[in-house]
Amino acid sequence: MLIENLYLELVSDCKSKLGRELTREETDLLKWVQEKEYEACYQSLKSS
Repeated sequence: MLIENLYLELVSDCKSKLGRELTREETDLLKWVQEKEYEACYQSLKSS
């Protein structure tokens, strides 16, 4: 799924820039942001 691939790419980029594994809280935050972006995209498509 495209959304999941974007999430994995974001996690990989963050890990690379930080030079460490992400904490549970950080991954939860990234998932939350991903869900909000997906909802906004859906609402945009729905209203057009």
